[in-house]
Amino acid sequence: MQNQDTETLFNKKISMSVIVLVMASVTMVLQGIIYGVHSVSPINFMQGFIAAHVPVIAYAVCLLVFSIIGKNKGKENQIMAFVFGICTIVLNGLVLLDRGQKVFAYISAIIGDVQSIVYDAMNIVDIILRSAMLGLTVVAIVFSIFSIVNSAGIIKENVPSSHRTVGSPAGTAYAAQPVATSSPPATAASQGQFCSACGAPLDAGAAFCNKCGAKV
Repeated sequence: MQNQDTETLFNKKISMSVIVLVMASVTMVLQGIIYGVHSVSPINFMQGFIAAHVPVIAYAVCLLVFSIIGKNKGKENQIMAFVFGICTIVLNGLVLLDRGQKVFAYISAIIGDVQSIVYDAMNIVDIILRSAMLGLTVVAIVFSIFSIVNSAGIIKENVPSSHRTVGSPAGTAYAAQPVATSSPPATAASQGQFCSACGAPLDAGAAFCNKCGAKV
């Protein structure tokens, strides 16, 4: 069974994934408003829209889906929780990379709007909208960082154990069996029997001495 800590981490990841997806979606809407204000042609509109927002939306959707699957599949399988922890940390990294690049683009655009505001009053609208987009992007970055830490926690909680019992192939422990040693047959000498005539040792059960031939 999945432990309570892992389930809690996945629940937090789902919440953070939803926040990142909402931030990216609202940013996309604001970008659409800017395009509309400036009457951007449909072709340029679609090209800019796809390049700026589709990747991060796709990453965020995948992150949410993987988080939900990881929570459900990981309940009974620690390996699944571990695998989806790795998948989500990769997706979080992609979101973080994309949003980080957008921060610099928005700051550069805002600076350009401020510098040219005297020539076009509509730049005020652009400044407001892009400032909002910048704020939403920063929020998405913060939650992406939290989500990466969360994924690291999931991975740590579900690292497959490499400790196995060392023993026989079947896992059966064998008790040490005493080794039976055979002792040499007892002789008359070891029993203290000697010939009364010559003093030579006698074999067990011998009727005569092997040395002098005297009867025992």
